[in-house]
Amino acid sequence: MNKILSIISFLLISTSCFGQKREFRLIEEIPSMSAMFLAGAFNGVSQDLLFHYNEFETTFPHSNPQFWDPEISWVNKYKNGDPLQGARFPGSTTILVGTTDGYHAMLSSRDIMIVTSIALSSKSRSWKHFLKKTAVYTLAYGAGFHLTYRTIIK
Repeated sequence: MNKILSIISFLLISTSCFGQKREFRLIEEIPSMSAMFLAGAFNGVSQDLLFHYNEFETTFPHSNPQFWDPEISWVNKYKNGDPLQGARFPGSTTILVGTTDGYHAMLSSRDIMIVTSIALSSKSRSWKHFLKKTAVYTLAYGAGFHLTYRTIIK
């Protein structure tokens, strides 16, 4: 019983820390928003590669299809381009897959930018602050996605 009371007390004390008021300052969120914008942009490129490669190729005519065209680049992670021969190098089908082709490079870059955004984020002191940050980060991510998927690559 004492253990349960201790846990409840700890949780109540912890939640009071989140009740501290701190003004939401958009200027403080610019680094995190920029990282989320880049995450959205990388995701937009990945989707263009996957579903509109012809538009990507038109926008970037000198790009190497062996790296950027997902129809053929997916085999880059395998020894001699053959899945039956296994991984091309340690990690080429898992943690280092982002080095093997454009599609996975964009997804890996997106994920790195999301983690970077979280790391750069100022601490939320209230639910209202948290919700505002969620909204502006989502808008930044959406703007980055829209810029690449709907505007740049056509």
